[in-house]
Amino acid sequence: MAVLDTGVRLTHADLTGRKEGYNVNTNSWESAGGQVSDLNGHGTMTAGLAAAKGNNAQGVSGMGWNLSFRPVRVSELSSGGTDIAKLTAAARAAADAGDKVISVSYSGVADPAVETTGAYVRSRGALLVWAAGNNSENHTGNRNDNVIIVGATDSANQMPSWSGRGQRLDFVAPGVNILSTTNAGNTSYGSSSGTSFATPLVAGLCGLIFSRNPGLSPAGVENILRASALDLGAGGVDDNFGYGLIRAGSALAMTTSATRTTHWATSVPDNAAWTNESYAAGAQTCDDCNSSACQYSTNSTNGNTTALTAADFESFTLPAGRRITKVELEVVARYNTATSANLGMRAFIPGGLDSGWRTTPTFTSGNTCAPRAGATGDITALSGNWTAAMINNLQFQVRRQSNLSNNTLRVVSIRLMVTTAPL
Repeated sequence: MAVLDTGVRLTHADLTGRKEGYNVNTNSWESAGGQVSDLNGHGTMTAGLAAAKGNNAQGVSGMGWNLSFRPVRVSELSSGGTDIAKLTAAARAAADAGDKVISVSYSGVADPAVETTGAYVRSRGALLVWAAGNNSENHTGNRNDNVIIVGATDSANQMPSWSGRGQRLDFVAPGVNILSTTNAGNTSYGSSSGTSFATPLVAGLCGLIFSRNPGLSPAGVENILRASALDLGAGGVDDNFGYGLIRAGSALAMTTSATRTTHWATSVPDNAAWTNESYAAGAQTCDDCNSSACQYSTNSTNGNTTALTAADFESFTLPAGRRITKVELEVVARYNTATSANLGMRAFIPGGLDSGWRTTPTFTSGNTCAPRAGATGDITALSGNWTAAMINNLQFQVRRQSNLSNNTLRVVSIRLMVTTAPL
């Protein structure tokens, strides 16, 4: 989930496990200096409602309490103010980065640019969730649009007078005196009211549904929200409560689970030369960064690497009655330099499918030889009909990209993550 807001308290004990942040104002990722610390406090509260960690004997639990979230700072003002251009640019950037749900706790949903952005986000397989506002706005238009608009309810399931509503309102969620994480300290909590705080609850539920079945389309997730909502007000869909109050238990009960398996090599092949450049034979493991026996050395970035083949990977079996819905690449490596760096990875079937070279997100600098994982991309779109045979025939190559010298890279594992769903 991406939480577009004023940033987040980076050291809050209940907001761990986040993804790399992004600052739309400076167009920079956190690893490149983008600032995502909270300059107002609003963002720490919305992030907590979406994804504060649960089952940790600490504070509160967010709706998606075991999901990762990405803080996206959209303001450089202590007031937290921003504009539609920045919000929509940030939403597009989050969708391009692979975030499945984008939560926006700002006003402005009536701007035509928001609907256009919602359509783009859906084209990337994601959902845009936006607050209805706190000025009794009446959102006219077509509810079957590309943005999920969220109003607020109180503890009696009544809509406060200030909540936005209207023909375009989709759902409501609790938004009065809602407890969440705050920016006052690393274990601080407080309550506030507004559609800003109802919105991340809906976004978090969207994230839970996607997590249970990553093969669902954005429309499929929204349909589950609609079917599982508690009808409030006038019977059926109405202009105050939309489809009704979200219900997490009911929504997840309606979500058929998907199975995600991993087709992988635990390390580069033992006792075999893997590249035609310089891989030291005899390696038993790649976990020891200082072991020259576990050294993958490239003298160029041209990708002259002998491919890992099916013989180096565990076999993938497609369970009966299921279909492949998603295929993703990942490489995990260690390297004996503290600088930030990138790796390249390629998956292909000789004479057939070819992902081309995919560059990992930047591995951030830190402790030398710490394991660094880089997801190199979703390759599902390479085929409209993935089969187990295709998975097992894929071959893989890795190459050095930027900021890695010769003799510095140890590949720990390469994974092909395959998600399946019922036929």
